[in-house]
Amino acid sequence: MLKLSLIGAASTGKTTVYEACKQAFPEYNFIPEQVRVLMQELGYTSLYDMDVDPIAFRFQILKRQILCEKQYSNFIADRGTIDAWVYFRYWLKDNQDLNQTQKQNYLNEFENQAKKAALQYDKIVFFPIMFDLVEDGIRYNNPEYQNSISELMLQQVNDWGLNDKLYIIRTKTLIERVQEIRALLFGESNSLL
Repeated sequence: MLKLSLIGAASTGKTTVYEACKQAFPEYNFIPEQVRVLMQELGYTSLYDMDVDPIAFRFQILKRQILCEKQYSNFIADRGTIDAWVYFRYWLKDNQDLNQTQKQNYLNEFENQAKKAALQYDKIVFFPIMFDLVEDGIRYNNPEYQNSISELMLQQVNDWGLNDKLYIIRTKTLIERVQEIRALLFGESNSLL
């Protein structure tokens, strides 16, 4: 049984596939997207309305993701530490409140933790952009931002030497995507792959 992380930009179908996998593969453990979990616990429905320390919030997301992943010998995660790192890196580059040394210190600390955890994944399933953006209150509803995040995800997998673990979703329908995941999890031949 595998440790599998679903990654990609917003509105690519990760959470929809994740929810379907919960029904299809009950023998697996499931880790929900920690941004959504933490926001709900704090009583927020939108990132735009949050009144929290943004750096501490992002580190908390990473910490929670890592703790969840350490609990299980197998799992399917709706996002993982790669996503947390890419979004943190993207956000921090435009932050005007910190000097370059502070930024670099935060980047080094965050990346070290995220990469260490990501190296434990057996498979990284990347969801390319195939659908129009849907506003969810979590991510920015901007196609350029979506494209940038998508490119950074693939770049990060490559930079961390994880290309041998990468699988890129090829299909659009939910049934076909779950079949792709099944083939990865159980080594089944699949005409879609």
